[in-house]
Amino acid sequence: MKRTSIFLACLLPLVAPFSCSRVEPAGLNQNSGHNEEAEHDDADDHVAEVRLNAHVIERNGIRTEAAKRRLLLGALEVPAEVQVNPDRTVHVASLAFGQLIDINATLGDYVKAGDVLATVRSVELGRLRAELTEARARKQAADAEYSRSKTLASEGISAKKAAIEARARAKSAAAEVAAAQTSLAVYGSKRKGGSEFFLRSSITGQVIERHASPGEVVNSASTPFVIADLSEVWVIGRVYEQELAQVSQGMPAEVALIAYPGRTWSGTVDYVSSTLDEDTRTVAVRVVLDNRDGLLRPGMFGTVAVASTGSTTEQGASEVLSVPDTAIVTLGDRTVVFTTGDEPETFVARDIVPGARAHGYVEIREGLVEGELVVTHGAFVLKSELLKSSIGEGHEH
Repeated sequence: MKRTSIFLACLLPLVAPFSCSRVEPAGLNQNSGHNEEAEHDDADDHVAEVRLNAHVIERNGIRTEAAKRRLLLGALEVPAEVQVNPDRTVHVASLAFGQLIDINATLGDYVKAGDVLATVRSVELGRLRAELTEARARKQAADAEYSRSKTLASEGISAKKAAIEARARAKSAAAEVAAAQTSLAVYGSKRKGGSEFFLRSSITGQVIERHASPGEVVNSASTPFVIADLSEVWVIGRVYEQELAQVSQGMPAEVALIAYPGRTWSGTVDYVSSTLDEDTRTVAVRVVLDNRDGLLRPGMFGTVAVASTGSTTEQGASEVLSVPDTAIVTLGDRTVVFTTGDEPETFVARDIVPGARAHGYVEIREGLVEGELVVTHGAFVLKSELLKSSIGEGHEH
């Protein structure tokens, strides 16, 4: 037994140099077995280093990004959708039953106010034209009778009463003509005769819906075209009932859309609905955005974030140090990010204090300085390696 102990004591110094771990407490000197100063440093007790070779880093897609300051409004972030502004949208309908015989506008076309979208042939319009013709004939006859009655009355040949009655009939006939002309004017008739009239756009905008084909029958209940002025759009967010107290009219807001990763639009909450949607238990909030560049398309989905307490100043929103939320990981009760180490191909778990979140970014209140490189892709791979090594499963890569 004594000989065995002596043999093991002699063997250990030979084995020790070949055993290693890729997780090292910060401050640990790799050329010595123990560093008492690092052991008593409270800050270093919560920092660990992961060492990987270049092949493993590339294989796992580990990438870094510099921490930087961003405009980050994030006390509350809710789902949202881009919608047309109803005040800048018209539904073009046929005022009479008829058939589309000519289509001048198609989906996506830009039109001006007054442009002809389609031509409709209508039996009803033909009837109105006939009524106008008849009304004009009656007026002509009534005018002639009145003129003759006035002449006879002035010469004492007939009683003045007859002239007065003829005058009344002439006025009635004139009113019928005016009414028929007004009815025809509403339809925007194509010519003085015939049964055709135009469908016109009443605003300048884009054709965003077309439900019209040559030969199709239309009436006042159908909508062949929808025209919208998209130079300004609404973004409607949905705030849950329990979060409603955090939102008010006039708050700074930021819009992010799935279609444009990393880009945001700044605006203001200009309306908070007075009613609650009973199905979703949400309240609609509105942000109006300028869209003269045409990037914001109705139907796009994204989020609306409103300002957090402490992330705005008296002058408005301010920038805060932030990193992508993919950089944040938890280690037990610690919240950390992995930064690049002093040596190549090493990464250090750094304790941080997170703050507001919005649009895929997290505010860093403590633990980082601007410009430091943090792992944004592959942080959970590093966490896994760290945990495996901490229970003795690590090996040199």
